[in-house]
Amino acid sequence: MKITNRSRGAHRKATVITTSALLLGLCVPEAIAEEKIPKNFSIKTMVFNIWNHAENSKIWKSGSSIENLTYSDSMKKLLLGVSPDILVLPELNNNAMAANTNYGDQVYDAFKQNTTNVLNSAPRKQDSFVDFRKNEDTYPKGSPEYTDRDDPKKNGLYYKGIGSVFSSVPFKDLPGDSIRINPGNGFPVGVVTGIHLDHSDSSNARVSAAQDFNKAAAASNVPMIILGDFNAGDVSERGLNRKTQQNLVIKKADSNRLYIALAREYTASKQVYAEVGKTVKKYYEGKKITPGKIFKICRGHNGETL
Repeated sequence: MKITNRSRGAHRKATVITTSALLLGLCVPEAIAEEKIPKNFSIKTMVFNIWNHAENSKIWKSGSSIENLTYSDSMKKLLLGVSPDILVLPELNNNAMAANTNYGDQVYDAFKQNTTNVLNSAPRKQDSFVDFRKNEDTYPKGSPEYTDRDDPKKNGLYYKGIGSVFSSVPFKDLPGDSIRINPGNGFPVGVVTGIHLDHSDSSNARVSAAQDFNKAAAASNVPMIILGDFNAGDVSERGLNRKTQQNLVIKKADSNRLYIALAREYTASKQVYAEVGKTVKKYYEGKKITPGKIFKICRGHNGETL
């Protein structure tokens, strides 16, 4: 009898202990188990022009097929290295245009999926942030503007309306490649807009677009962040201040009248001419280019040749 009673008492005691442990486990809040990330009152933005080379882009891993386009290790390293909270990809739209590829939808979807996959592979930086997603396209599949993309006379309608903004910051879609963000980490609610200003040498279109943004900012009751390709460092407004950019134009001057004119302008200064001259000589070394053509492409003071 005593043995039996002890056995039952021990059993009851063990049961109570086990039950207590289970109850304690249920009462432990998740916040205790996982430390909360302090608010950092900031967001990090990134802009990266992916150009319009579609399935032929060097962004893709070597050997990728159209059915399985995958970002190269270099592209993955770039995105994870910068680790933006908001990313804008100018020319994402151009990779879906028939003028650049026969696989527009597949290439566009590959850029979208690869970007979100890579960015979402990193730890979330703020408790209030969410998984990366892209904003909605202004002209979704099935709309007349989307169909017009493949019409050479109308494709301008499509590429100006496509979405190019990826965000881990919670947002609501707005028209015109814009989102309204609500970071929740101390950074204020605001509007982020992705842009790609006109690339032509004349500044009229860019100035007009900039004025529109000024008006929109003045009318907004929240801060506005404009991200994208302003085309101020291409041939636009002859804004090539860096030697590497100037050299790029000069290398292409053979087949482009505008580039020939710009090359002459860039080499009009003795200081610039001396530096660029070295690059041009090196570039044309070993190529079947006549001295006359070099003179035509890059000319210094008093008609001196390189």
